[in-house]
Amino acid sequence: MENASWVVSFPYLLFSIAFPLIIYAIFFKNGRSNLPPGSNGWPIIGETIHFFISGPDKFISDRMKKHSTQVFRTSFVGQKVVVFCGPGGNKFVFNNTQNNVLSLWFPPTLAKIVRLEQDFMHRISASPGASQLLNHTFHEILKTDSLKLFISIFNEITRDHVKNEWKDGREVKVFPLSNLFCFSVACRFLMGISDTDEIKTLASSFDEVKSGFFSVPIDLPGTTFRRAINAGKIVNERVSKIIQRRRKDLQESENEPGLDLLSQVLKIAPGDTNEESQYNSDLRSIIVGILLASTSSPASAITFTLKYLTEMPHIHNQVYQEQMEITKSKGEEDYLTWDDLKKMEYTWNVVREVLRVMTPFILGGFREVKSDLTYAGFTIPKGWKVLWTTQTSHKDPKYFENPEEFNPSRFKSSIHEPYSYVPFGGGRGICPGRDFFKLYMLIFIHNIVTKFKLEKLDPNEGIKYQMTPFPVNGFPVRLVHR
Repeated sequence: MENASWVVSFPYLLFSIAFPLIIYAIFFKNGRSNLPPGSNGWPIIGETIHFFISGPDKFISDRMKKHSTQVFRTSFVGQKVVVFCGPGGNKFVFNNTQNNVLSLWFPPTLAKIVRLEQDFMHRISASPGASQLLNHTFHEILKTDSLKLFISIFNEITRDHVKNEWKDGREVKVFPLSNLFCFSVACRFLMGISDTDEIKTLASSFDEVKSGFFSVPIDLPGTTFRRAINAGKIVNERVSKIIQRRRKDLQESENEPGLDLLSQVLKIAPGDTNEESQYNSDLRSIIVGILLASTSSPASAITFTLKYLTEMPHIHNQVYQEQMEITKSKGEEDYLTWDDLKKMEYTWNVVREVLRVMTPFILGGFREVKSDLTYAGFTIPKGWKVLWTTQTSHKDPKYFENPEEFNPSRFKSSIHEPYSYVPFGGGRGICPGRDFFKLYMLIFIHNIVTKFKLEKLDPNEGIKYQMTPFPVNGFPVRLVHR
């Protein structure tokens, strides 16, 4: 009888379980049927593993072919992400940030490594008070008139670096040296630090931090992610001490503060001595964030610019001739001037082409959807994340003829499809540091190209991706004095 009762009741039990699931599936389908095409991948981890294995360039291009060339959805470590593609996607994201449609957002892995609060980006963009002051001062110090004051400093840093680290007849690795140079410039510009040992110590911790951004986010002893978290703690502690030290120096000195960002900010608003105050926390976060942004991409750009110059003699010769024309017009010890930099048109076009071909130098940028929005006929729900990217337009033959060909001459004309060339963002989202980047890129390239010829030592060297692409072995070369 018990078995008969079970047989009779089983259909009712099955129905009681299945019916709510059917209703939920119908509701979910109807409520979410207008989502962009794509896949959420595995529960929790989403398509994170595919992203790590294939790399961002291939991951995105494969899904554009499979799903849509305009927009597709994916998932990274519990985050539902919609990738916007091409100039249309770039324009929408750039011009709808901070206007109740999209807000700046950073991945939780980044927040955990460098101790950023999720509302930090909102505060520096929209809130009154200290955070807005920090953001405003940063933008002011990056304006052209302010940057002109830094030219002599950039010249000095570059000459010292080349003299100490790039020596005739040596075999060197370009990427680590370029990374050290960019970090030295950033430390001087942001915090007024010029001590080589202090810079190298801080740079070592930053390298560990960067290695964790695209690692599997498993917080266990011995993992890359755990090492990055520990390095992030060290970075924050050291930057906090630098802030306190600089505040004390300014209070005890009657001299005018330096030109660096930290001095200028503390001059206007000294803040208090509590290291964990909101003001000091935001100041530390801005400095750490800018240090990260102003070292990885420029170091890669320098490395790959020099790499292309060694591999393409016809392009190298044009850069060399342009730089030597400037050298011949100056005294041996004269620094480069603003007018000299404006003459480096071909050299800058080479750099621009490097930023286009070697995508993604910067993967792009994340935003959070503040309220349900519609794009390309699809609905993107509130709370989802949006990712704009560079390679979806940089590698598209509709916007750049023969996109795989390295051709600096394509930039002789400044006429390109709006929002198709976006290594520095665009519209409201354009990077305020683009002129800063151009300034020290050109000064550095001038000092290397006019002094050395680089002989490539590893013809089969591959490329890896961390925050940005970089040669697997650091691009080893032999320096031959001219």
